Amino acid sequence: MNRIVKLLGSAVVRTPWAVVGVALLITAVLGYFSGQQKQVDFTEGFSPDNPQLRALERSGELFGEAQSFMQVLVSSDGGDVISADGVAAAAAIEQAVRASGAADRLADRPDQPAVIADLAPVFQGAALSGTDPTQLDDAGVDALYLQAMSQMPAQQADLLAAMLPADADPDAARSDSGLMLVFLDLADLQEDDDFEGVIEAQRVVADTVAEADLPPGISAAAFSVDLLFEDDGAFEAEIARLFSLAALVIMIILA
Repeated sequence: MNRIVKLLGSAVVRTPWAVVGVALLITAVLGYFSGQQKQVDFTEGFSPDNPQLRALERSGELFGEAQSFMQVLVSSDGGDVISADGVAAAAAIEQAVRASGAADRLADRPDQPAVIADLAPVFQGAALSGTDPTQLDDAGVDALYLQAMSQMPAQQADLLAAMLPADADPDAARSDSGLMLVFLDLADLQEDDDFEGVIEAQRVVADTVAEADLPPGISAAAFSVDLLFEDDGAFEAEIARLFSLAALVIMIILA
């Protein structure tokens, strides 16, 4: 390290303006490449422990990247969303989203509803038995979840189990968090390259979920890749400011 410092010091003494020119050139090159950040997969540089990014990755694996969907991460302070409160929260979130300003954008299809919850087995089992799932207690929710999961085709059961985190125990009907997916029909907006329209529709869903009336101890947050990285202008401005400061510091040190 001392050898490198001595070499740099010697270069500055012998050809100071050449060193300044090289430093400015390096700064300019880095600044140019910083403007290309839209071509980079932003999620690669983030910690895998981030629950939102883990949910994004899991959703992409389950449903592919081509579909337009948002993720709703539902968490329980009590350590279990497969419960009466978890069912009430999932029902409240779906009801709020279907009554929101984004209702006309929901992509309901015969083979796939617009809103899918990790607790779908409970809702499906309750519908078949004519039971109101929101009236079940914790034991009733667990029993119905396990019964419905055991009777489902293996592929469907595996899909729903995959909407729980890796440390969940679906065989014991226990998980501290779960995933809901909201599918949006944004094809016309995407074809017209109307990114602001896409963002607005997704922001309505996110705000609706944030304001949903959930049971105590249950929290939910909706997000998507577009919402996480929508503020590109602020990002570019911050990068430019940092590079400007770096160039100033280099000039001061060389002086």
